[in-house]
Amino acid sequence: MIRNAESANADPSRDFIIETLGIFGSVLADATSPGDVDVVFTARWRSNNRPLPEASYYPFDVSEPTNRVSRALSRGSRRMDLSSHYLLEVERLGAPYRIIWTRDEGYVDRPIITPKKRRSKHVSAMKLPDADAFTDSFRARCASLPPLLQPQAPSLPHSTYQMSHSEWLAILDDKHPVVDLAHCLCLPRGELKEKVSSMVTERFQMHSDLKTEAQKMLNSYLAASALYGEWRWEPAIGLRRTKRFGSPG
Repeated sequence: MIRNAESANADPSRDFIIETLGIFGSVLADATSPGDVDVVFTARWRSNNRPLPEASYYPFDVSEPTNRVSRALSRGSRRMDLSSHYLLEVERLGAPYRIIWTRDEGYVDRPIITPKKRRSKHVSAMKLPDADAFTDSFRARCASLPPLLQPQAPSLPHSTYQMSHSEWLAILDDKHPVVDLAHCLCLPRGELKEKVSSMVTERFQMHSDLKTEAQKMLNSYLAASALYGEWRWEPAIGLRRTKRFGSPG
């Protein structure tokens, strides 16, 4: 990650410069089995030295400046659980973090910072005097959205290797890239599928060996997910949670 930051800073075609890197979450707490590797960063525009703007958090916009920095930091990483966040986002949550690298000093050992949780400037009590009315409005907007298309169900050859339940769980626990490949394949046609496909393709371009391995496992993983998974598609209501394979009751 630090090498990626240094490489991005040395690349004049990048329109940003990464100033600091840090860690937060379970990694900061020295957890023996951390979940995601949570990274915090600050960055500025190369042209005028001004800080990058905070993300809009629109789920389909992967071209925002902070998202481009995140992709640069994860470039070439074999970890599928690396999660990078802009410092403004972490400070707004009030999450403790520690800076471990700066552009000027390199590796540093700084104390943990616990910022005071801040209210977003986009949402204030003055703008939302009636929380119930806001909730009703949000529900109405959701109800007005067109229904989701049914996820694609690819046909699998009869010769597909039957993966065991323990093998399937191990793939999920390891966050193997075949999970992302299968997710992309099964998404219904639309903007989300196109965005996810683009991100998966970019990751596999860095590691052709991972792509080959994921493609070999794909059919077996899809068959196992249909057999052991918790979710089923019901045309009338969409995705429905079912009892997990092997769970009691």
